[in-house]
Amino acid sequence: MPKSDGMWFLMFIIIMFALWLSGGIVREEVGSIPKALVGERGLLSISGNDSDNYENRDDVEEGEDSYSNIKLNLGNIRSVSYPEDQYIYITNRGWRATEPVYVGGWTMENGSLSSSKNKKKIVLPVSGIEYYNPYNLTGNKKSPLVLYPGDTLVVSVGENPSGRKLKLESSFKENVCMGYLENLSGLDFLPSLRVRCPSELDFIDRDKIRDECYSLVRRLPRCTEPKVVNDCVNSYCEVPSSCRRLVEDIFGYENCFNKRKNQENFLGDTWRVYLGYSSNIFRKSNGYLALYDNQGLLVDRIEY
Repeated sequence: MPKSDGMWFLMFIIIMFALWLSGGIVREEVGSIPKALVGERGLLSISGNDSDNYENRDDVEEGEDSYSNIKLNLGNIRSVSYPEDQYIYITNRGWRATEPVYVGGWTMENGSLSSSKNKKKIVLPVSGIEYYNPYNLTGNKKSPLVLYPGDTLVVSVGENPSGRKLKLESSFKENVCMGYLENLSGLDFLPSLRVRCPSELDFIDRDKIRDECYSLVRRLPRCTEPKVVNDCVNSYCEVPSSCRRLVEDIFGYENCFNKRKNQENFLGDTWRVYLGYSSNIFRKSNGYLALYDNQGLLVDRIEY
């Protein structure tokens, strides 16, 4: 090989090595953000003035592989007209081995299949109350809105069903004590909370109470806080004071929460989120519902 050719070959090797060190050759990663969604100020916001940049989604990439288990479900929005009764589902259908997915701040988009106008965007809250006690709001701590494998997010369009006796948070996770709230007068949850409270008898020392009191406790309905008035418990009267105190100490949501919150399997697999809208935000037909992550990547889409 002539010396001139050898010198050019050596220079080529040196230049390629320098480019490799400086990162001059770049490969876009899987799940990277489409260039169309990146402006001079960085990532365009889902909400606010920058939201108009999401009108044309033809070039939006699908999300990461970890999103393949996150699925939308239309719930009852096609059959129910009143916004306070409407809800949809977002579910993590992954197996136990898959990682949890943070869905806080994600955006749902609803629009027509025949027109690109009047699209509606709904942003999910970034956090919620995981260990939720509505009787002690100051003790409730916010947690990231995370879906573990098997978890479901129930997104209700309207306000939460707060009553005169109880003020509910706009987002919280269900637990084994929620049946007490479902049976509480004045609250109407859609869909209904699971009425599967653990047995109150778990907290009774059988050797320390009389047979009459134990028999009474066994007859009281589960997931329902008894009415204790004077010497009566519900319709049972002439109940000794010691037995009445026992009933007041083991029944009710707050007692259940305080006694079981540190137990394994206390938390359920469902989050409740209330958007607080008083008007319809979802189309009933000829529409689509899409879900995007915080970077504008498509997670799931349903046409109906």
